[in-house]
Amino acid sequence: LFLRDSKGTVKVINNSKIAIYSCPFGMLETETKGTLLIKSAAELKNFSREEESSTEKKIINLKNAGCRVVVSGGKIDELALHYANKHGLMIVRLISKWDLRRLCSATGATILPMFTECPLESEFGQVDHVRTEEIGQKTVVI
Repeated sequence: LFLRDSKGTVKVINNSKIAIYSCPFGMLETETKGTLLIKSAAELKNFSREEESSTEKKIINLKNAGCRVVVSGGKIDELALHYANKHGLMIVRLISKWDLRRLCSATGATILPMFTECPLESEFGQVDHVRTEEIGQKTVVI
């Protein structure tokens, strides 16, 4: 039971794998600032398209691996949330590292430090039923 609402439109998932990340869910940001020289509108459009396709590919890989629940310890990127909704993934943000550890021990998952390609089979956990409910005036994830 976590005192959080799930992000996005998916509110109930049954019999699924779960991936748990300790980082933000979405495009990776660099640690240092960089400059990108774009000379035309076509280059800008192509750059945006590459970012979008990369994010969607990662989410499709999660879905194809049988993972329908993703828990993140950081921010949820809007683009990643859009594709997660499109492909039927439930996204939950847990800020507390203690909650992430507790969830890992309950599901058998491994906390992943970066949102890159699809995790290994052994890094996923298993959940029977995940749902969002309102108890009193609080929305919780059970």
